[in-house]
Amino acid sequence: MNSTTIGSIVFVCGFGGALLGAALRNVLPNHHLVGDSKEAVKVGMGLVATMAALVLGLLVASAKSSYDAQSNELTEMSAKVVVLDRILAHYGPETKKTRDLVRSATIPKTVVALPNWMLGRLVPTLSTIAFRNSPPGTTGKT
Repeated sequence: MNSTTIGSIVFVCGFGGALLGAALRNVLPNHHLVGDSKEAVKVGMGLVATMAALVLGLLVASAKSSYDAQSNELTEMSAKVVVLDRILAHYGPETKKTRDLVRSATIPKTVVALPNWMLGRLVPTLSTIAFRNSPPGTTGKT
C-alpha cells in the first residue's frame, strides 16, 4: 500500500466515526449528554491526543537518529577512502592500478548509499571531488 491509500483509509475511518457519533447523539439518553459525561470524554480525548503526539515525536526522533547514523557512517567511510587514495598516491605511479581498483570499488557503493535527492547533484562530480587534490609530484589523473 502506498501513502495515498493509507491516508485515504484513515480519512474515511475518521469521517465515518464522526458521522456515526452524530447519528448516535440522537439515540443516546439525556443522562449521557450532561456536563460530567462530556467532561470525561474531553479528558479521554486529550489523553489520546497527547499519547499520539508523543508516539509521533518518538517516531520522528528515531527516524532522524537512524538517518544521522547512516550519514555519519557514509562520511567516515568516504574520508577513509580519500585518505587511502592520498597515501597510495604518495607511493608514486606504481600504485595506479590499486588506486583505480579502490575508486571502481567504492564509487558505485557510495552512489547506492546516497539519498535520491542528492544523486542528481553529486553523481557527475563524485569522482572528481573525492580525488581532485593529489599530493605534490603526482598528476592527479589516473
